[in-house]
Amino acid sequence: MHLLCTANESDAIEQKEFANWLLKIGKGQISIINGLASNIIQLPNNIVLQLQNINNLIQLIYLNLSINSNRKYLIEQVILALKNVDVYFVNTIIIDQFPGKKIEYFSTDAIEEQSNSEYQYPIEF
Repeated sequence: MHLLCTANESDAIEQKEFANWLLKIGKGQISIINGLASNIIQLPNNIVLQLQNINNLIQLIYLNLSINSNRKYLIEQVILALKNVDVYFVNTIIIDQFPGKKIEYFSTDAIEEQSNSEYQYPIEF
């Protein structure tokens, strides 16, 4: 989460109230929703986006990726997800919107078979 510094006093008050609300969540001081798990709370309507699907959220956060694909713009935007499967889903949709050819790089943690043991351990051992 990123809250901007602002000279506007009403924005500063709103940001302080939001920060205090987050602290109350952390301290367990926000009421839970009856009938649901003990860790589910009601979000205030003013912080909930009324979007129909993930594409609408992506369009809201990342305006026109075919034009705004520079590094500075991208590092200032974020969509958070709790599960890796959701991160992969969102990333796939976003990457498909970039112009140009897509290249995927893979990493590996395997070591080639060697007859001596010097390759089995990191250098510091």
